[in-house]
Amino acid sequence: MTPQKPSIKVILYALRQGCSGFGKQSFINCQRFKRDSIVPRYLVEREIAHAAELTAVELQEIIQQSLRVQQGLKDGIQWLQATITTDRMLCLFIAENEEIIRDHARLSGLPISRICEVSAVIGPLIDGPEKNHPEV
Repeated sequence: MTPQKPSIKVILYALRQGCSGFGKQSFINCQRFKRDSIVPRYLVEREIAHAAELTAVELQEIIQQSLRVQQGLKDGIQWLQATITTDRMLCLFIAENEEIIRDHARLSGLPISRICEVSAVIGPLIDGPEKNHPEV
């Protein structure tokens, strides 16, 4: 039987907790990694007029401000990626709850139009639905 690989969420959380290594056993053995501390993913929609026209410098400023705020909030939130459309920014986060996402947005000066908890991720490159709360 092939050992199951940990999800990206488990890997990111473990790395943020100071764990190293990429095998499942490395994460389980890490004293600072707690199985019950796995947190959900959220998709945050931000309405930003002319978002697609933001310059590289403006986007870098948003990234740096977001990361500074994230560091101040400690372990409760991790920004994974953002997708920019004509007038929106869709951001994917790992977070303990919606409140910490709202705190992050307020401190970053970024708007929030909507927050949705991700229940599953599907796609042609995924071996079936990746549930939001994976087993370690």
